[in-house]
Formats: sequence, structure tokens, C-alpha cells
Amino acid sequence: MTFWQEVFYSVPAISPAAVILRGLFTYVWLLAFVRLMGQRELGRLTVFDGVVAITVGTIAAFPVTQPQVSLLMPLLGIAAWSLAHLGTSVAGNYWPAWRRVAAGEPVVLVKDGKLLEENLSASRLTMDDLMSELRLRGVPRLQDVEFAVLEPRGRISVFRRAETQPASRADLKLPAEHTGLPTFVILDGRILYDNLKDSGFSEAWLKDRLRRENIKDVREVKAAQLDAAGSLYVDRYDDDLPAPRSRREPALVARLKRAAAELQQFALDTQDQGARKTYTATARQVRDVLERLEPRLETPEQTAAGWLDPTVEQKREQGAQSAERWVPGDRPRRHRGGRKRGG
Repeated sequence: MTFWQEVFYSVPAISPAAVILRGLFTYVWLLAFVRLMGQRELGRLTVFDGVVAITVGTIAAFPVTQPQVSLLMPLLGIAAWSLAHLGTSVAGNYWPAWRRVAAGEPVVLVKDGKLLEENLSASRLTMDDLMSELRLRGVPRLQDVEFAVLEPRGRISVFRRAETQPASRADLKLPAEHTGLPTFVILDGRILYDNLKDSGFSEAWLKDRLRRENIKDVREVKAAQLDAAGSLYVDRYDDDLPAPRSRREPALVARLKRAAAELQQFALDTQDQGARKTYTATARQVRDVLERLEPRLETPEQTAAGWLDPTVEQKREQGAQSAERWVPGDRPRRHRGGRKRGG
């Protein structure tokens, strides 16, 4: 008896090398047909998909564990089951009635806050099963559910009543920033140049941002993730180091300072006494907010790291100080023709 006969044919005993080779042949054959049946087999199994996957896996295990079983017959069995299941999926795309028979239909379990007991019983679910799924979806009260649907894949879709849904930023008419899909630009100490280029940033920009984090070598970084707004999150290998603080906080301080200075300038330029008082009061409120925020947000380490531009901040401070010299109620003096007003 030759070695290849041990691998492919039914024999009384089999050597360890033949077992290994049978396993490799079965693995490659099974992988090819799993990919042929589509990605749905891996992540979106219906009940029938699960039955097919278990059956095909059982067939694949026989020639590896049973030397009396020929390798060729299980391979043909895997091919037959896989092609039959693929044909069923393709037929379902053209005939919806066949798809409903093979995969099943969605079943409504709750409608307008009322439980449909017959559908729940036909689905072989208990009340505890349903309430557990509702709690996992963040809807612990049955009366808050508009629809609860058992999908063919075995999951339960839950739809809240309109009056119980949380308000979104669109409902509140609040602006929302588009951050895009974050992408890794550094992994395991190596720069991913393709991802960095697709994000619209350069290697020089990335290294400058790393220097602001006191990172001298990119090999110190386990992962760095970048979003479309340019916000960079860095995770080092050394987890004992303090986590980096957000750069949006110092930018907020800078914007508030500029707003206070501009409000004071508006108060100087307007001739309307009511508007002047409003501008002055608002500027004072902004400065009060700054006094409470600056000790928490703006530190010497942040300024040294380049989070704020000292030149710009100095100019804004000078503008704010000059505006503060004006006292509400005083009218600015004007000189015409280079002559001073007489007393």
C-alpha cells in the first residue's frame, strides 16, 4: 500500500502523515466552497444556513478521524451540499416565494405596544426571551415599543414609539461635525503611508503631531488613529505615561478670548445705548466663563507643546485689554481737524 493510497482511499489503518495531509486537503476544499457560498455564511446565518454549515463541517471531519472512510467521498459530499445551498440562495433572488420557504419570513411579536401571543408562541419564544431582547435594545417597557419583529436570522428588531425616541441633533437644530471614518495611520510602530495619504495629511504633519505628544520615535507608538477632522489619537507601548489631552480645549479658550474682544469692539463702535449695554454684558459673561475654564484647560505644558500660538494669543489679549479700558456709559472722544476740545 502506497502513501497516496492511505491519503485518498479507505484503509484499515493510517499513518500520522496521511492524517495531516487529509486534514490539509479537507481544509482547502472546505474553504473554497465556503467562499463560494458567500460572506453571508460567516456573519449572517439563518436557521437553514446554520444547518448546512454544521452538516458540511461534520462531513469534513469524517476522513480525518476515520481511516476507513475514503477522502474522495466526503469531498464530493461537501461539494454537493455547498452547490445545493448556493442554488437555493440564487433561486431565492428570482423567486421570493421560494426564499420565504427556504429562509423564513419576519414575524411581528409586538405591535403598537401590544403583545401578539399567537406569533410569540409560534416562534417558540417565551416572554422572558422577548423582554431580555427588549432590555438589550434599551427598551425595558413594553408600552414603549411600536414594533418588535423576529427576523429570519433569529434576531429581534425593535422600533420605539416616536414620542419615546431620544432627540437627535437634527431635532434640536444643532450643528453636527462630520468626522468621517477614522483610519489607522500608525500600527505596531510603522507608518501606514497609504492611509495617511488617503486622509490628506503628510508624513511631516504626522511627525510634528507626534513631537507635540513628546514622542521622538514612531516606534514608541502602538497605534495612531486619525479622523477626517484631523483629530489624532495616539496609543503608546508605554501605558504608564499619562494619556494625551484633547487639543480642542485650548482652541476653545482661544475662540472665547477672541469673542470677548470682538464684543467689546462692537460696544465701542455702536451708537445704540441698548446694544452697547448688551455687548458689554455679554463680553463680561464670556470673561467670567474664561476665568473658570482657563485653570482647567490651559496649562504651560499645552502652550509649550504648541497647542496655542503665543503670538496670536498676545495680540488677542492686547485687543481685549484695550477694549476693557472703556467704561460703559462713556462716549468715545473724537478729534476733528487736529484741534482739542476746549473746556
